[in-house]
Amino acid sequence: MLGKPMAVMVNRGVATAESGRAAAASIGLPVVGEDPGDLLMTDGGNAMIGMGHPVTLEQALSKECCSRFAANPAPTEQNTVSELIVVPHNLDDAARRFAHANGRPLTEVSPLIMTAREDQPQLSVFDVNGNLTTFTRPTNAVISGPFGDRLRGLLRRRGFDTGVDPHPDTPTSVVGLTLIVSDMAASEKFYREVLGLSVLRRDDKISFDAGPIILRIQPERFAGQVKQQRDQKLLKDQLIFYVREIKKEVEFLTGRGVIFPGGIEGSVAAGFVAYFQDPDGHNLWLWEPPTKFRPDMPINYFPVLERILREHG
Repeated sequence: MLGKPMAVMVNRGVATAESGRAAAASIGLPVVGEDPGDLLMTDGGNAMIGMGHPVTLEQALSKECCSRFAANPAPTEQNTVSELIVVPHNLDDAARRFAHANGRPLTEVSPLIMTAREDQPQLSVFDVNGNLTTFTRPTNAVISGPFGDRLRGLLRRRGFDTGVDPHPDTPTSVVGLTLIVSDMAASEKFYREVLGLSVLRRDDKISFDAGPIILRIQPERFAGQVKQQRDQKLLKDQLIFYVREIKKEVEFLTGRGVIFPGGIEGSVAAGFVAYFQDPDGHNLWLWEPPTKFRPDMPINYFPVLERILREHG
């Protein structure tokens, strides 16, 4: 990319506006605003998290909708190849909140809290839309090297520190997105050489600096896993990069072999967008927002976006 890659938003495909609200509540994300037509916007701390639900093709082609992509279905089967990584105040509270928002008994959710690598507690759960979220509290053993420096900075901006409980009112913070890929070498080349993301850590996974969050890729658990999910239209998470001049970015990336199926699209509320895909079909976007809020915009996301750009730009 021409400028520093800045992944300012993850949009999660949800079935309905109501299920989007349930998904936001289950993670503990403060709501920024809602467009009844297609989107609930939340503040994930380091990045915005959207809960976008399908619209009719007629709506998708109107000036109120930013892209025809919004007409794509959002099935609720489990998406096992994309995972939002968040840090809560503590995992017991996260389990209670998730159970309540998704109508599941706490006795079913709490036992899912496990100890991962380096004694790092984690809770991985699928919400009512089939989207996977992992709640985690990173330990000092995990936070090392360039990856650790980046993660520690993301956490401290949001009031977290390892070994110390944050204030009880500290909101859940989004720190990363993990994508399962079928070919690690091809995916690393795409994200590093085509998009220009720098590598923070390389082990059985590869972690990239995506600006406000960390993007991680890891190999599929069995051959054909990603294709199976893609064929079922379950690749619903969308990683959105902020750009200042979308036309120049599209021209630049097109020169590097990237295909933009819809070209540059837009709406009054969103500004301009252009979507494309990685080698496995995971959805990526360029986004050039309007310069300022207008009364006819359903969501005033500018204070959150400006804070994210100020902190990470």
